[in-house]
Amino acid sequence: MKMTSTSGYTSGSNNYLGINTRIEKQDLVHTAFGTGNAKSLTVSFWVKASKTGNLLFEVYKDRHACQLAAINSADTWEYKTLTFSGDTVADWLSSGANAGGYFNFFLLLGSNYKTGTLPTSFTNYSSAHRGVGMTNFGDTNDYVAITGVQLEVGSVATPFDHRSYGEELARCQRYYEVIKDIRFLNDSNSTDHIHTYTFMVEKRAAPSMTNNITMDNGGSTSNPYVSTSAFSLQNSVSGRHWYGTCKADAEL
Repeated sequence: MKMTSTSGYTSGSNNYLGINTRIEKQDLVHTAFGTGNAKSLTVSFWVKASKTGNLLFEVYKDRHACQLAAINSADTWEYKTLTFSGDTVADWLSSGANAGGYFNFFLLLGSNYKTGTLPTSFTNYSSAHRGVGMTNFGDTNDYVAITGVQLEVGSVATPFDHRSYGEELARCQRYYEVIKDIRFLNDSNSTDHIHTYTFMVEKRAAPSMTNNITMDNGGSTSNPYVSTSAFSLQNSVSGRHWYGTCKADAEL
């Protein structure tokens, strides 16, 4: 991904800009955070930026730790690894499909986030310290490009785990799916037509639905049933035909 500042931006003291990734609780239990056996976390990635400086990466859940990745040459791809010692205090042991941890690249932070000392090891959260030493990429034509991001347990970064397009698509559809070319035809007009559709991939949780459906007699459709695996459509006015798309959003 690439983020470009098309016009100069001077951040307010409390402003921030970054890229946030949330990971489900059940996928973080094996870190053993909150126990005496807490394991290290290592993030690796490639970065290219319009100028030299320091890119900030933060791990956050109740407590946080931040580290800087030095960009040594402008307009040049560089490989970076950052390792965080495990947190024996914060409890990451609860399971479930809700957000368990937040992982942030920051491109810009205001002055209110840049006082004191950067917490490179896990400590109680303090917004005032999270951006100490980082470079703001907000000048005209500034850009930051990042690829090959990989987060793993342990203190050694392993080669990037390349997956096929189909594998990545299925993982993404756990959180968001567009159901295209939905069509329904019945031989009679009625307001009682209900039809159920199955998702391509089971969702993280029952999603919120957005319907973009056209009916033969006007009106709209509702979703009387939504689960992690399927949803239904029902017409609001008497008719026998509908078509269009639906969007299912189960993002963290």
